[in-house]
Amino acid sequence: PKKDPASKVFRGNIPGTCGKCHVGIVADFALSVHGQYWKDKDDGGPVCTTCHEAHKIARPESPYFQLHFADQCKNCHDDKVKTFRDTFHGKATSFGFMIAADCADCHTAHKSRPTKDPNSTVHPNHLKETCGKCHGNPSSKFIQYSPHMDPAKKDTNPVVHIMYSFMEFLLVGVMLGFGIHTLFNKEQRPCLERQNKLCPGKRLRANP
Repeated sequence: PKKDPASKVFRGNIPGTCGKCHVGIVADFALSVHGQYWKDKDDGGPVCTTCHEAHKIARPESPYFQLHFADQCKNCHDDKVKTFRDTFHGKATSFGFMIAADCADCHTAHKSRPTKDPNSTVHPNHLKETCGKCHGNPSSKFIQYSPHMDPAKKDTNPVVHIMYSFMEFLLVGVMLGFGIHTLFNKEQRPCLERQNKLCPGKRLRANP
């Protein structure tokens, strides 16, 4: 039974079971932040079946797997996937464009490490190489782009937050202004129609 600690399909034993065939992948996984959870026997991290499932394993290069990659990450990283979906990459994959980057293209599939880890593919020292896989020879300004920026949070980037807040205020103000204008214009029309009937020679119009 899978709940038996001695079982090959017991959650804590799954990477070892898969590793009998996928040796290199499990070796990479063991060095990742996810693998650290596994080695510490902490159920807070994923194992192979968390992302690949047990009996519905899809080929990683298949369109279905690639376009739903972020949905797998969302099970644990909901906040990160939400901000990813707001970016060009996220929107492109949402529309079915496989050429756009997903989580694994930047973080890798099995060697994901914290941003501050010097060996991480998203560490500042490696961003030029990581982004360069798709963007050729990116400039130092280009790699400063933040793919997980939340404009609603002031601490992530104060300038972006101010612009975001201003645009929200502008949108609400414009819609409110049009709403009030339409309301008053609607109230004005019956009066003008009555006056036009009484004075057909001098027709009046409501404000546009």
